[in-house]
Amino acid sequence: MKDWTRVTKRRPCPVCNQDHWCTIGDTVICCMRVESSRRCSNGGWLHPLGSSSPGGVAYHQGPARPTRQRSVGINWGALVELYVKAVQPKPLAQLAALLGVTVPALRALDIGWDGEAWCMPERRPDRQVCGIKRRTSPQKLYVNGSAPGLYIPRDLNGSEPLFVCEGGSDTAALWGLGVSVIGRPNCNGGTRYVCEMARGRRVVLVPDNDPVNQFGHRPGQEGAATLSKALRGIAASVKTVIPPVKDSREWVRAGLTREELLRLV
Repeated sequence: MKDWTRVTKRRPCPVCNQDHWCTIGDTVICCMRVESSRRCSNGGWLHPLGSSSPGGVAYHQGPARPTRQRSVGINWGALVELYVKAVQPKPLAQLAALLGVTVPALRALDIGWDGEAWCMPERRPDRQVCGIKRRTSPQKLYVNGSAPGLYIPRDLNGSEPLFVCEGGSDTAALWGLGVSVIGRPNCNGGTRYVCEMARGRRVVLVPDNDPVNQFGHRPGQEGAATLSKALRGIAASVKTVIPPVKDSREWVRAGLTREELLRLV
């Protein structure tokens, strides 16, 4: 290990997504909050920073790194198209059942298969792909060079209101109810893009219902509160609906209907 770099707001910890206390090395992360099998001498836990697939494409943990230069030469649209074509009906149906969402919802988000893992693209408000997240157990990794974006269904309509949730599977769950929805990459990500897409619209934030962590915070609700402030003067209105369960996907699995959701709004 050559040097340790402390995390910042611009580059939070890829493991816990916090902007202080943790450090990043050449090949590993010392996270002070999330345990692993490797304990660090300062009381934290070591996590691998990244790895490479047998095909030579590198992946990294945590939030996508917004480094413009690293995206040069990557045809994200072609990569997504390739992965979408590789999807077989039976495994896709099994994934949908496992997540508790519909197959059409996953297809609307251009779910793909890279030969080893399920992949879902993140997009800019102009719908251009800017990165791809791979779903592996138990982690979610980004294709190296990915820039942060939003989960935007292909057939996102302009009906009101615009729902904003966290993650691709939550986006798929709410899309299955027939509402207009986009997803943030995490509880704090995609603020600028959400503001761009929410201009002049009625917006409903549906954050994860996170329990209070050891530091006395609820990341999902606090992230929604910050986004709500950012949307003032941009969106026509902003409301927040917190699921009575863990997140939007679990809420839908528990029987949430479109009519019930709209009544709550």
